[in-house]
Amino acid sequence: MKNLVIITLFSVASLVQLSYAQQVESTNPQNNLEKIKAMTDLDCDNSSQCKSIGIGHSPCGGYARYLVYSAKTTEIKKLKSLANQYSLEQQQKNKKTGMVGICVHISPPKTYCSANQCIASTSAFQ
Repeated sequence: MKNLVIITLFSVASLVQLSYAQQVESTNPQNNLEKIKAMTDLDCDNSSQCKSIGIGHSPCGGYARYLVYSAKTTEIKKLKSLANQYSLEQQQKNKKTGMVGICVHISPPKTYCSANQCIASTSAFQ
């Protein structure tokens, strides 16, 4: 009987651990960042279609960086939703880990269309 209780407790603990691991994986910020990058299409006809979106969270406040995308072909509502979710996750992670930074404000890059691809005026943001 004692062995049955131990086996049952071990099984329950394993299931709880597996469930937690699946939860962590589904809300893994890195997975969300990859989703964001995958949906940011750069195809453009003119510079008015080129935009940038802030993502992540700097420990001092503001965005950690910006990604360039084309409004011509990107699902903007979905992109904004994922970017907001990713930024919130980064903010929570920064608070939880006590992350600190150098506190430099990053401004959105100027974007333009060149050879039918949206690009930032400086490569530091990609």
